[in-house]
Order: sequence, then structure tokens, then C-alpha cells
Amino acid sequence: MNMLTNILLTALLLLIIGFAASGVILVRRLRDVVIDFITPAAENQPSHLANTINVMAGLFAQAVAAQLKATFMGIQSGQSRAEKGLQGDIALDLLSQSPIGPLLTSFPSVVKTIKRNPGLLDMAMGLLSSRLGGGGVNPSGNNGNAPKFRL
Repeated sequence: MNMLTNILLTALLLLIIGFAASGVILVRRLRDVVIDFITPAAENQPSHLANTINVMAGLFAQAVAAQLKATFMGIQSGQSRAEKGLQGDIALDLLSQSPIGPLLTSFPSVVKTIKRNPGLLDMAMGLLSSRLGGGGVNPSGNNGNAPKFRL
């Protein structure tokens, strides 16, 4: 029994020494890898750590730039929508003040189109005036006649 205990204790001691030795070797290799990663491979060249940091900084800068661009474009889009909406409201007010304005309730799609595209107001006024047989008022101030030139 005594001899079996000695053999088991010796085997356990050898096992502990083996783990300790492999741990020391592993720590040295890990240290070598870290040192190689931190120090440059050649003079006047960046280390792997510097290259990694450079790539990460580039990715971070791209993400920030994309976020700023999205924010700025969103602001511009909001201002553009507000301006277009205001132009549409002005066009509708001008159209409603014309002699054919009260008839606009009969043409809801025309009202919707003019609100979306205020530049079509003159065309809509001309078409509605001619279709309804009225003289119509041109809200833009144009008399509808193109200048005639003789060359």
C-alpha cells in the first residue's frame, strides 16, 4: 500500500511539473506573439498593432461620416418637403381665388396634382377655363399670349 501511494504521488508530481512546464512555454510563446504584434517588423514600417488601430480608426470614421451624411440629408429633405408643401398651398390658394375656384371640389384629383406640382397651376387654370367655357383668370399674371417677334 505504501509503495502504491508513492507511485501515485510521484505520477501526480510529474503531472504537475509537466503542466507547469507547458504553462511556462505557453506564456513565453504568448509573450513572443504579443511582442511581435507590438513591435514593427522593420524600421520605418508600422507594427501590426499600428495597422490594426489604423484600420479600426478608418472604420469608425466611415461610420461617423455616414451618420452625419444621413442626418444632414434628412434635414435637407425636411426643408425641401416643407418648401414644396408651401408652394403647393400657395398654388391652391391662388386657384381657389379664381372664378373657377368653387368648382375645385368637383376635381379632387386636380387639386391633389396641383398641390404636389405647383408649377402646373397655369396649365390647370388654362385647361379648366377652356373646358368650362369661362374666361378664367391666370394667377401667374401672364396673359397667355406668347410674344411675337418678326425676324
